[in-house]
Amino acid sequence: MLLQLKKINILNEGYGKTSVSLEKVYINPSHIISVRDYEGLRQFLLSEGAEEMSSENYSLIKLSIANTVEEMIVLGASEDIYSRLQKRPPRELLNG
Repeated sequence: MLLQLKKINILNEGYGKTSVSLEKVYINPSHIISVRDYEGLRQFLLSEGAEEMSSENYSLIKLSIANTVEEMIVLGASEDIYSRLQKRPPRELLNG
């Protein structure tokens, strides 16, 4: 079962103009290496004029995908994401 999260997208449009948005993503939980709170984003969002998003909590997720490690910043505290991972139903065998 996949885990739905909201990933933060930061697009530099040149000349000091940056747009920040959220996008739904679906992640295979077995690819998650680590989840930790990411406090550094708050100051960045304030400096870019995204005050409404700076009051939220964000986490940095490390994923193992095809022999590489990718990082993704998502909406939510690490404890919230961890609790959502724990609530997943156990895997069942198909045709087993």
